[in-house]
Amino acid sequence: MFHATYHTATDALINQHGYNLLWIGLFTVAGGIYIWRGDFTWLFFTAVVGGLTDVGYFVFMDLGGFVHFFPGTVMTLVSGSAILLSVWVGLSRRNSRQEARTT
Repeated sequence: MFHATYHTATDALINQHGYNLLWIGLFTVAGGIYIWRGDFTWLFFTAVVGGLTDVGYFVFMDLGGFVHFFPGTVMTLVSGSAILLSVWVGLSRRNSRQEARTT
């Protein structure tokens, strides 16, 4: 059986990547809870953090040719659509609340 050894920096890099995914995931879950409660300010913070994370995935994994179209690229398209739809709904709800206050 073949056993490969990696440089110790490889372990550190993988641990750093895992740590980043952990805090991004926790931030996104917290943002989802606040959005569910109607605080749409969190919608923008969550979209920026999650969206920028997905941009990195798209650039380095999708465009790098390391994933298949399904599920890799499809998931990137779904998450991008979710961000755009959420921002659109958040802005339209905010505008409708402002119009309701003025009338």
